[in-house]
Amino acid sequence: MQRLVAMGRVALRLEQVGRNSFKALAGRRVVGSASAWHDCNQRFCILQSYVRPDYRKRGVARALYEAIEASSGKVLAPATSLSDDGFEFWKRFRPESVAHDLRHVRDRLIGRPVEVKGQSGTVVSASGSVMTVEYAVPTERGSTTCVVVRSIGEALNLVGAAS
Repeated sequence: MQRLVAMGRVALRLEQVGRNSFKALAGRRVVGSASAWHDCNQRFCILQSYVRPDYRKRGVARALYEAIEASSGKVLAPATSLSDDGFEFWKRFRPESVAHDLRHVRDRLIGRPVEVKGQSGTVVSASGSVMTVEYAVPTERGSTTCVVVRSIGEALNLVGAAS
């Protein structure tokens, strides 16, 4: 299956290369590709996605994802682990899919004190549903731990920043 997409001055051709996989071509040059699968939680999500650096932020990934959705009849979800750029993309493409990502409140978490299993520490990073905490006093298991939370509210309550 092929689809033509106009992107400004660039004509993009999308070719299906597998059941849930597409590549994007500008002329004969492959400028992007994406494929989706059902993960262990039966979410239909992106398995692999790539856009050449000189074609990024021009709608190539969106066109690939929309082609996958159209051919499969399913709505895509982001991968469990997202880069910051990936998070920003999904925030625009399908905001509900990253609505609970801690990056929305990262500035209210990073640097805040927290107690985890009786150990005090400081939040040093937050993304997805995971806060990384650096202990004030390293334990026999190391100086950091990951805290998985179920919601943004839970993370804010842990650091006392719910206001």
